[in-house]
Amino acid sequence: MKLSQLLLGARKFASQTRILKVLKSSEYFDHSSENIKEVTLLLIFKTSTQRSWLAFSNHKIYFILDDLSRELPEVRWRRIRQNIISNNRITLDLKLEEFTENTGRVNIGRMNKGFLYSKSLFLNEGIKKMIFKLIQEKMLNVACKN
Repeated sequence: MKLSQLLLGARKFASQTRILKVLKSSEYFDHSSENIKEVTLLLIFKTSTQRSWLAFSNHKIYFILDDLSRELPEVRWRRIRQNIISNNRITLDLKLEEFTENTGRVNIGRMNKGFLYSKSLFLNEGIKKMIFKLIQEKMLNVACKN
């Protein structure tokens, strides 16, 4: 933690607007094919020190980590549409596994590490269903048009 954070107090979690600004300014965001106004955020993990988001655009899924021990949230990885959709079908290999009583892990394809999610955020609709729903909404119809 930086001295300024110790003197002024720890920073607060970034708002959704700030998360979108971080995404828009990241090296991964393609301004020629993606519109930040059309990105949908999904909060997937929430603790007292970290929040994790998935961001869905028409071309990519992004993973964004907001860790209070770091100065700013950061885009950790992205997955491009060609690795999510094939022949107008969602082909993303998504597996869920138990981690703790309150936390699960999502593994996507051959990614080295999955990511954690808070089960309490997905009581009404499971995380897998939400991810596929947002892929359908953001990417599949776009893929059919191209």
